[in-house]
Amino acid sequence: MIPIRFGTRDQQLFALLHVPEKEPRDEAVLLCNPFGQEAIRAHRVFRVMADQLSRQGFHVLRFDYFGTGDSAGEDGEGELDRWVQDVLQADTELRQRSQCSRVSWIGLRLGASIAALASSRADHTIHRLLLWEPVLDGRAYLEELADAHTESCRTSFGARWFIEPLLRARAADEAQSEALGFALAARLREQLCAITPHRLAVAEARRRFVMAAPHLHGLDLLRQECKSLNKSLALTMLEEKINWATNEAMDSSIVPLQALNSVVSLMGDRQ
Repeated sequence: MIPIRFGTRDQQLFALLHVPEKEPRDEAVLLCNPFGQEAIRAHRVFRVMADQLSRQGFHVLRFDYFGTGDSAGEDGEGELDRWVQDVLQADTELRQRSQCSRVSWIGLRLGASIAALASSRADHTIHRLLLWEPVLDGRAYLEELADAHTESCRTSFGARWFIEPLLRARAADEAQSEALGFALAARLREQLCAITPHRLAVAEARRRFVMAAPHLHGLDLLRQECKSLNKSLALTMLEEKINWATNEAMDSSIVPLQALNSVVSLMGDRQ
């Protein structure tokens, strides 16, 4: 695992490159983080996934978007359009370092949505695009984040929550600009509201996959949009629905084995 920085001098992005542990394939994999608390909870599974894929001969790159993690920028400075460009920049860096002719992208939650948006702007065809529990309806996603933030406040304040209306009002105000400790700038909220199944259905890749638990909001609409556009979409249904946006165990990470095994198996297909 090799730590690297790339991009312009004052806006460098941080990444970790996992090199193949056996004869390298002519395919590399780019992992696209989710947002906020979800990224913290997904850190472990992305690390395990990268290790397993590198054992199969893939170069794998994990990276932090601008304004997140160890990349340049302050919390709240990141926004969706910039993160789309970050994915394209990370793809270029991975291609140059791996010398692979094919690169596949895997995104989780908002990272899947960002990857889908970026794929239609790439100057080459993405080999495989795997969207894991993608955010398909930005407005619904913002409601989920607000509910999670409010529930966290309710738990923290205990009995005071029910007898002090000012606490509830403050939590409601906070949920408009913060999600479990991560800033939600007005520009980012506006961009998230614009995410729809139609916008993600136009994602470009040689093979496109969605991996989701039952009743993922917007999934039926996404499938309908793909069908109307004559775009193929392979679907893997997961048994377990994971609440990624929670801080019941703050900063905890999880490794859902069914999803992990499905990703590794799919990527192991040499088609």
